[in-house]
Amino acid sequence: AIFVSSHVNSAANAPEANGIEVYYAKGNNENYYGTTSKALATSVLNSMLSSTEAFSRGVKVESHLVTRTSLMPAILVELGFISNEEEIKKLIDEDYQELLAEGIVEGILAHYGKVKVPDRRELAEKMVAKEVGEEKAKEYIDEVWE
Repeated sequence: AIFVSSHVNSAANAPEANGIEVYYAKGNNENYYGTTSKALATSVLNSMLSSTEAFSRGVKVESHLVTRTSLMPAILVELGFISNEEEIKKLIDEDYQELLAEGIVEGILAHYGKVKVPDRRELAEKMVAKEVGEEKAKEYIDEVWE
């Protein structure tokens, strides 16, 4: 299980800004699923760059709501800049859209074999333990788990 959110970027004050960037939340980068959000972000970015030959803006850390609240590895992909006159021409081209989609899919597939869905109780204990410590987390989960 992974989460991928795709977006189109904009920078009205920087009309020359261009390229693809992929974000993950630092708070959602544990190895609970056998891999990290950062590793998924890197795999998807590299694949997208290979398929599109776009400019790389890199893998970045940001606390977007959709990535920070996910329990599974989660990324937010910025496909390009709608505020860049040249890039918007590519973004509306069906062939380029297909290259973007292929890049995302290939990046996911290259990484997907590493994903292991954890036991839900174990995952809950680990997540609660980050807040209250291992012993209290186990006690709490034992009380509320059905």
